[in-house]
Amino acid sequence: MGPYYTASEDQFRREVRAWLRDNLDETVRVGRNEPEPGTETRWIAAQREWDRRMFQGGYAGLAWPSEYGGRGASLIEQVIFAEEAARAGAPWRPCRPAPCATATCG
Repeated sequence: MGPYYTASEDQFRREVRAWLRDNLDETVRVGRNEPEPGTETRWIAAQREWDRRMFQGGYAGLAWPSEYGGRGASLIEQVIFAEEAARAGAPWRPCRPAPCATATCG
């Protein structure tokens, strides 16, 4: 027995996968791990670019209400995004352990 998703949740997963496929490239993958000594500037630039892409794609602040610039995502949608982002190797911000933390706490 496993989680069973609704049709809209499955659609959301497909949208997230497509968005990640289109937006994850070497420019932002640099920010996936801790910076190596001497690469901090490049790493910070990658993090900023990833934040910009997340915002433009509507994935920054997933759970925030839409009237405040968020997506109003359900908890399941936040989990789906976190799963897909991890699977795709998306960068994490060092002060935030997962996209869910950003989505719910800011």
